[in-house]
Amino acid sequence: MSEVDEFLSVMETIHRTNQTSRFLFRGQQDASWGLLPVALRQAPQNALPFSAVPQTSEEQFREETHALLRFYDAAYYEGLVIPPLALEKGLRELMDAIRDDSARVHPPFWPPRVGLELLALAQHHGTPTRLLDATLDPFVAAYFAALPLKAPRTAFTVWQFDTKHPSLPGGRFEADEHANVVRIPYDINVNARAQRGVFIQYLPPLLANSSPVVRTSFRDYLAGLGASEALEEHTLPTSCAKELLAELRLRRISGATMFPGYYGASRAEREGL
Repeated sequence: MSEVDEFLSVMETIHRTNQTSRFLFRGQQDASWGLLPVALRQAPQNALPFSAVPQTSEEQFREETHALLRFYDAAYYEGLVIPPLALEKGLRELMDAIRDDSARVHPPFWPPRVGLELLALAQHHGTPTRLLDATLDPFVAAYFAALPLKAPRTAFTVWQFDTKHPSLPGGRFEADEHANVVRIPYDINVNARAQRGVFIQYLPPLLANSSPVVRTSFRDYLAGLGASEALEEHTLPTSCAKELLAELRLRRISGATMFPGYYGASRAEREGL
């Protein structure tokens, strides 16, 4: 049995036991990358999230809130569908407070729970946030991990997170007051639905003050809880990427199915080369 066959066998076993969405998966094109949300990265994986790396929590606060504000305004004025919770009075007032920067009026911490759906929608479309992308489907994670990368790499990986591992406080991820699995309403986002996308929130709320930015990776966060065993890594060498993508296409996992529409069809055509 080849490395790819063994890998797919493991993914298949996990997939069959994940009917209750207990496990979350994240594919990374380079196994050396840390499990850190885009908004907190200091060294580029594909690109830095902001024009400059924030050094204080106040600078980080400003960059994150204004990035979401720009996404919110652009989506709103283009008539795009916005998650129902994002239209509640509380979030509209929050956006207005961020917009009125001259008054230095800010929410007491970031992000507020009322804004998580909007934050997840923005993250899914490329806005840097403190959420970590994940999926309920290990084959989807494998697809994104195996995609070509311009920078050199030696291996790619799929991370598997058990949200109900006994080592977690209370035996479940969301028992931690800061922890949350955030979902985008699938009825307004076909890509998220196709990818079975979800998002992991694990960082404590960000306060706008002069303290240094906390850049704790998800792996270190779990280690701090004594729950390192809740996270498992499945790695393949870069040489297996093309074969894995071919096998995933046989399972109807490709650009065409991950991005429904003409753009996805074009991606699938290029992947077949």
